[in-house]
Amino acid sequence: MKTINLSALQSDIRENELEITVNYTPKRVKLTDYVTAKTKALQQFGYTDIESKEVKEQIVKISNGDELNVIGMMIEGDLNYTF
Repeated sequence: MKTINLSALQSDIRENELEITVNYTPKRVKLTDYVTAKTKALQQFGYTDIESKEVKEQIVKISNGDELNVIGMMIEGDLNYTF
């Protein structure tokens, strides 16, 4: 089981940044850009009613160590905060 470095994730969220993995390469992106892109990708995937607010809420839940829904689990897979 992977452990998420919650303090690093929380710090980046405060700075409006995230570290994600793209094609097996870590990338730093603006949180707002990620939320917009992920929302659009999820809508195209079939979650047509999802709003950016839900994506952001799931990121916050990840950073708090809270229980996630399926969307949160998908987002968690993008993040590069495990050790």
